[in-house]
Amino acid sequence: MSKNAEKSTDERLSDIELTLQKISDAIGAMDSRVDQLHQETQRMASVIQRLKLRSDAERH
Repeated sequence: MSKNAEKSTDERLSDIELTLQKISDAIGAMDSRVDQLHQETQRMASVIQRLKLRSDAERH
């Protein structure tokens, strides 16, 4: 195998590694955002539950 072919392969592997790292970083960011959204959803559900309880108490 020629030196150029080896370098080309190494460059391609380097590009693949960089791409995989970017994908991994993006997945990490999405995972973090999903956690944030889950926490916000839980807070909203708690507020809705309190409002329902208050509404029920006011009706009776």
